[in-house]
Amino acid sequence: MTLRLAALAFALATLALPARADLAGEVPQVLRLQWSLAEVDGQPAGYPATFSLGDDGRISGQAPCNRYFGGVDGTLPDFRPTGLGATRMACDQLAQEQAYLTLLQGADRLTWSDCELHISGAGHFLVFRRPLD
Repeated sequence: MTLRLAALAFALATLALPARADLAGEVPQVLRLQWSLAEVDGQPAGYPATFSLGDDGRISGQAPCNRYFGGVDGTLPDFRPTGLGATRMACDQLAQEQAYLTLLQGADRLTWSDCELHISGAGHFLVFRRPLD
């Protein structure tokens, strides 16, 4: 009886833990979508950018001017982009692009729901919205 109660207590405690995903393992399907940047630090973004996380645990997207890509360390919700790189095309939004990539590089947390993805770190907060089907 005591063994059954211990097993039940362990099972219930496990259910109470927040969902986590190991980036070296399978990435939740919802994160593989191309998310669109909506807000930066509580204000409308003011420039276009996208974000997605691949099955391989690598990030990619479109910054205001260029495609970007990189790796990630951590087990979700811990999220630390590494080795960010980008193509090198010029445009009139390079300052916004650099600001966006700097914010992304400083991230340490990624959380999501069905319709929003939040990336935060170093006192900044990015909100992405899921594309309409």
